[in-house]
Amino acid sequence: MARSLHRISPRYRSRRGRSVREAYQGSAQMIRPPSDILRSPRGRAFSLIEMLVVISIVSLLFGLILPALSRTRAIARQTICQGRLRQWGLAFEAYAVDHDGFYPHIDGRDRTASDPQTDAERADY
Repeated sequence: MARSLHRISPRYRSRRGRSVREAYQGSAQMIRPPSDILRSPRGRAFSLIEMLVVISIVSLLFGLILPALSRTRAIARQTICQGRLRQWGLAFEAYAVDHDGFYPHIDGRDRTASDPQTDAERADY
């Protein structure tokens, strides 16, 4: 039941001085369904059910993404920890190279084989 846009109403065709665009706009308004004409601009808003559906979909997607983010966070923490442990290992190795193969003692005393005061030969480490 759609009318052709090529047929312009005789009312618009008979008036002289009107442009083609004005005639086209007028004919487009004439073939618009009456429900669109009667509906107010406020009637085009979202209904409550549509809003609830959108909110539920967004919350569902958020619930699916949240565990993946927490796993990613845990992996990042683990990577940082491994990097720090690697740095500690390199620091201990550098210390051992500088101190004749001995690692630092837990109480902080410097023990080397060349220092007779430390008794490094009889040390328990």
